[in-house]
Amino acid sequence: MISSLLLENETIEFKTSFQKEVIISIVAFANTKGGKVFVGLDDDANVIGMPIESETIQNYINQIKSSTEPSLIVDVQIEKTEGKSVLILSIDEFPVKPVGYKGKYFKRVNDSERFVLSDNIDDSLAKLNLLKENKPTHAAMLLFAKEQNIYNIHVGRFKTASTIIDDKMIRETLYEAVEKTMRYIISWMKVAFEFTGEIQRTEIMEYPISAIRELVINAVIHRDYTSPIDTQIKIFDQHISIFNPGTLYGDITIDKLKTDTYQAQTRNKLIAEAFYLTKDIEKYGSGYTRVRKELEQYPTMKFNYEEMGNGYLVTVAYETQKTTTQETKVSTRELIIQYIKDNSKITRDELALKIGISANAIKQQLAKLKEEKLLTRVGSTKAGYWRIND
Repeated sequence: MISSLLLENETIEFKTSFQKEVIISIVAFANTKGGKVFVGLDDDANVIGMPIESETIQNYINQIKSSTEPSLIVDVQIEKTEGKSVLILSIDEFPVKPVGYKGKYFKRVNDSERFVLSDNIDDSLAKLNLLKENKPTHAAMLLFAKEQNIYNIHVGRFKTASTIIDDKMIRETLYEAVEKTMRYIISWMKVAFEFTGEIQRTEIMEYPISAIRELVINAVIHRDYTSPIDTQIKIFDQHISIFNPGTLYGDITIDKLKTDTYQAQTRNKLIAEAFYLTKDIEKYGSGYTRVRKELEQYPTMKFNYEEMGNGYLVTVAYETQKTTTQETKVSTRELIIQYIKDNSKITRDELALKIGISANAIKQQLAKLKEEKLLTRVGSTKAGYWRIND
């Protein structure tokens, strides 16, 4: 529910419809402190609503990506209020500035956009060590160059090892490559529906999306970019495999990865730092720990990894597809409590991403925890925090 007390400010903007001004606001947020654009609200936060068809969201994402430089990828959320749809587009502050819209640059000042002359993008690249002798490094080119010729991600749907149903070659900036790869994988995921007596049915994805995303980002960050071999992702009936050129780096071993105390090492430090700055990864050495936690919600799912020749192979497989949340409600509640202990200001969407279930399922769990007086929400939805009741 969108609060009637919501006001436009340095990080919040209202728009009645999706026009170029929406993209300008997103660019301004990316050049400042990040923010959210609510599409379907008037200037006083009255709900106007907007029509959202099956292709609407992807079209908007593509428009934003194609008209910004470096290309921006927004987070998208649909909020139903008063029977009308409001689109919420979120963007974090971008580490490399300025971000431009069709060659023009904007910053957020109070509750409006201000046109500014271009800052020197070389300064931003230099601060991130992405320039060498005044030229972009290989990492800079991989992260931001429009034309890519160094690597490929080859992803496909297989019936058997030799029977290919569909495949796709992805060669984009690394940020875009992650998003396109995830969209392809999700398009082939099976979905189970559970009816528990609640108004809304519960959707259960074949795999926890946040875990698969973590593994895709891990592949992008850690692959050996001097190798001509493609990153290969194969989607089978009951397992997904990800093969990456390049063996484990430094003194990290398979046995060390099986612990929750391993110290991460990477051959692509600048790429890892860039993904950390855009909040695509949390911290070094925590990825596999999070994947294991999320897979615990899928009772028959196995997580295997091994060095293979001149590469590294990860496999996520299951014996029986998960079709109910009943056997995992307690552990889901425990995970919610644990994540709130770690970060009392964690959002519903962040919990959904970490645990690997839908935002609506998180909303239902939080409501039950509040009803049972185990949790209390202190302050507003935007600026408040969670308090755990002993």
